[in-house]
Amino acid sequence: MSKQLSYEEGIAQLEALVLRMEEGELSLEETLAAYEGGVALHARLEAQLKDGEKRIEMLAFKDGEAKPVPFESEPEHIAFALEDE
Repeated sequence: MSKQLSYEEGIAQLEALVLRMEEGELSLEETLAAYEGGVALHARLEAQLKDGEKRIEMLAFKDGEAKPVPFESEPEHIAFALEDE
């Protein structure tokens, strides 16, 4: 079962994943799969941050003045779903 993952939930999952890998109790295959999942999760979280920065810039500045600018649509990769690792 998958769900929409917030940035905070993603960070918590990434931290837990790193901890599991650092403990050294995973097999080689499990470690590789965890690493791959972590890289994908990191990329998604980085995209969320960049989108947030863009939104702030758009809200903060329009024609040199601080004015809110509505978004036409939400970026597709903000609403991503991941299964628990």
